Amino acid sequence: MGTHYFKEYMIPRGSSAFCVYDTRGLSNDRSENLGLIKKWMTEGVRHGDLDLRNSDLSGEMRMRKTASQIGGHYRKRAVNFVIFVVDMTSVLKSMDARDKCYTHLVADAFSSPFLSFKDDKPVIVLTHGDELKRFDRARVRIHLGELLGVPPTKQFFEIPDTDDWSTDLAIVEMLRHCLERADRNLPLKKTSPLEVMSSLLQSGFFSP
Repeated sequence: MGTHYFKEYMIPRGSSAFCVYDTRGLSNDRSENLGLIKKWMTEGVRHGDLDLRNSDLSGEMRMRKTASQIGGHYRKRAVNFVIFVVDMTSVLKSMDARDKCYTHLVADAFSSPFLSFKDDKPVIVLTHGDELKRFDRARVRIHLGELLGVPPTKQFFEIPDTDDWSTDLAIVEMLRHCLERADRNLPLKKTSPLEVMSSLLQSGFFSP
């Protein structure tokens, strides 16, 4: 779900091939989510910046905001593709409850036009699926496919919370999917996604 600060991860480590940013999860306020998405996609994101929400305006968070503004030495980066992370356990609970708040928030955020690049919608990463039975995982995928207008067999990547090669391979496949789509929407292409992925694997970014 991220932290209160934007975090930049260069891949492979120490390179400038591409980077992935981690942000906080969705707010419970629909309009706030849409406003944040618009801001990130139009203004860019920067490592170390404070991801401040209206609900965070406490004295401690205001002090954090001041501190983050003083130390902003990192460059602001444009967003070229979006990885949309969804908690499968929360979706399942929302499906089986009267309160559909979580799934409504997910659908509203995913439908933001600022998240799409031409015809490419965000890739959807499903987490915590290893906590569910296979039948329930299938239910969640089908439900999300119908809710978001995306075929449940495409653009969905289940990333288990385990430290093993199967998880590493799932992450690599997801990143390859993202890079291919980001690459074809960029005006300048310095390095192809396949070259980046080859470099990533050869660098030993994923340890056995």
